Amino acid sequence: LTESVVSETRDEATINAVEAASLREMNEALSEIPHNQKSALVHVQRIQPDQVNDAHLLGFLQAEDYDAKLATRRLIGYWETRYKVFGADKFALPITLDGAMMDCREALKVGHLYLLPMCDKLGRGIIHANTSALRWEHNKDDQIRVWWYLIHVVAERASARKNGYIILANAKDSTLHNFDTKVVSGICTTSDRIFPIRLKAIHCCNASPVFPLVSSVVKSMLSVNQRERFVLHNGSVEGLLASLSNYHLDKGCLPTAMGGDLSYTHEDFLEERLEVERGYNNVTDEDCDGCSDQGQEEAAGAAAFGSSFPETVDSYNYLMTAAKKLESASGAVNSSKVRVSVPVPTSLSLGIDTG
Repeated sequence: LTESVVSETRDEATINAVEAASLREMNEALSEIPHNQKSALVHVQRIQPDQVNDAHLLGFLQAEDYDAKLATRRLIGYWETRYKVFGADKFALPITLDGAMMDCREALKVGHLYLLPMCDKLGRGIIHANTSALRWEHNKDDQIRVWWYLIHVVAERASARKNGYIILANAKDSTLHNFDTKVVSGICTTSDRIFPIRLKAIHCCNASPVFPLVSSVVKSMLSVNQRERFVLHNGSVEGLLASLSNYHLDKGCLPTAMGGDLSYTHEDFLEERLEVERGYNNVTDEDCDGCSDQGQEEAAGAAAFGSSFPETVDSYNYLMTAAKKLESASGAVNSSKVRVSVPVPTSLSLGIDTG
């Protein structure tokens, strides 16, 4: 055997050992939690065990760098919140257009939230928020369910599972009538706390003059991590593009409404998802013939893993770090002071996007 083959075999064995050890530790942590604190998870384990299989648990472990205690907390928070968002009759269904989202297709047509087909230069998925599209007559609970759906869609992409995702909000032409505290809270309180995929940055563009009026409310909903990664961009189109380019967002992955080159709307997104999900239960090569390369990856991921998160790939770096952490695992959460408060700029503002 060549040296590279031997190295790959050794690395694979190490990865498998770390994953197995992490899963054992996580299952032990779960067994110590009282039933009434994990009732939603227990219910799903009983009626839909495939949705909470090892691959599902590994997603939460990776999100917490294989800290079993933190991953367990994230997992339980995920299922308890999913129960509240979708209700007792739908929370255990797959989060697909024909599953838990069966009554929310009209909410997707609003165009308030959708996933862009391109990643940024760091391979992070981009969830786009067109804030002016949200109006008082729209069902706010359904918009929160759309948010959950998008998280599951972006998690079908291998690059996003590895590198995380960002929120790109365009507040152009928005007024106070487009701002809803329930929707903002539903996004902020879940985006980096319960999902098995990491939020890396929030980019809010064209926010003046609305943001100064709602900034205190928004800041109260953001976690320390979110405040540190919240960036405001204002000014001319040229200035906006220049500012975003400093954060790995070039014109190719920005919608035309923001001065970018990407001609893609929420209608395109919904059409692509209908094509992808058409083959969820039995995806073949023929099912994917009409899909883009990205669509083929998502269709394959959906087929392999249903509504849960596909098995993590490209996890070597995570696992090498985790191998050491498992020896002295601790449930302690790093507590850091807020380094940056959210500014209210007159033109451009530079925040922290750690990648």
